[in-house]
Amino acid sequence: MEKKIIDIPKQEYECYYLGEKWKVIRKGITKEVTLSSFYGVPFYIIFENIETVVPQLKTVIQTDHVLLSDIFPIQLILEKLIEHQQDYWLNLCVDFIVEMGGLNQDIVKTLLKTKNNKAFTQPVRHKIKQVILMNGYEY
Repeated sequence: MEKKIIDIPKQEYECYYLGEKWKVIRKGITKEVTLSSFYGVPFYIIFENIETVVPQLKTVIQTDHVLLSDIFPIQLILEKLIEHQQDYWLNLCVDFIVEMGGLNQDIVKTLLKTKNNKAFTQPVRHKIKQVILMNGYEY
């Protein structure tokens, strides 16, 4: 079943949830992203558009009674951002996770990989520390 979960008209961007894969359309170009060959870059644009995306995703989550991780590959994206040391996108991703209320033990565990990693800027590492501690997790 194909279900549109994200629509950012000003960016000509749509994201459809297909179960084990996602169809991402940006400016008329379609990419299919599967878990077995995950490539998160097509999703990065949502982190720059959280004011549009967060209400859409929250509506889907509430309507379908699912978790963010059930319909959106946030954990996989987060792992790739950290693995490839993408400071800018990680910063925006943390904002997205906070806005979505999506922080959980698995995400905290992944975020902790940045704790002493100097590849990430001090402001990003400090933001991660604050988010973790403010949500009752151990840093």
